[in-house]
Amino acid sequence: MQRIVFQMLLALALTFSLSACGSDSDSSDGAGGDSNSSNGAGGAGAEGGAGGGNVPASPDCPAEGDKCPAACTYLAACAVNSGICVGYEAGNEETQTGIYESCLETCAGLPVQATLVCGHTECSQTVALANGASEDFKNGCEGNSDAGGAGGEGGAGGAGGAGGAGGAGGDTWGQTCTEDADCAAPTDLCVMQPGAAEGYCSIACGTNADCTYEDWTCNAVGGCGDNALAVWCGPPSEIEEGGGVLVECQ
Repeated sequence: MQRIVFQMLLALALTFSLSACGSDSDSSDGAGGDSNSSNGAGGAGAEGGAGGGNVPASPDCPAEGDKCPAACTYLAACAVNSGICVGYEAGNEETQTGIYESCLETCAGLPVQATLVCGHTECSQTVALANGASEDFKNGCEGNSDAGGAGGEGGAGGAGGAGGAGGAGGDTWGQTCTEDADCAAPTDLCVMQPGAAEGYCSIACGTNADCTYEDWTCNAVGGCGDNALAVWCGPPSEIEEGGGVLVECQ
């Protein structure tokens, strides 16, 4: 169950990457700015809303109701028009619309993720979130020609070799897994990055004191304690690579 929650919270960024990486190469318009702009980001309106060459100052999210259109508009505009992602051609409405529409699809089923984006105040935060969660998005953003593929291998970066599966009392921390059932005591949680075929065995935690394996920390999405949307013991490098979404619960 917790493995599913962890993947859910990061899956939005993966979906962005799947649509964006494919459409870039078809474009032939230059970085042209405003010329074919279709009415900007356009607030919460459903569909239609990827907009032209503008980048909103921040997500224009409503206080109540569906935040997905605003969050998706912001991500699409930031990815294509902010200049952060050199792999995307500024003003390419086809790429921007592809990111926006895929985002809307996923966000409709997982609206909690729009709340994360709506808390951002600049494009660098939103792009960093997507880059940290998805290798595919990062490749597309950086213009790596071998990006391609749906869903990436490499994802989970399991915490270093399987540490000997062995016998009943064997230490299963960091062991490769595909589901929670693969993780024997003392672990019981398979932590997987979105799009990854494999993850690593760990446990849920409240603070760093619960994480007794190597230098692992208690990593959380959404804050610690009652604010946490998901918590698990994992490598401290995840905090650095999490684009500001992950925090360490000390």
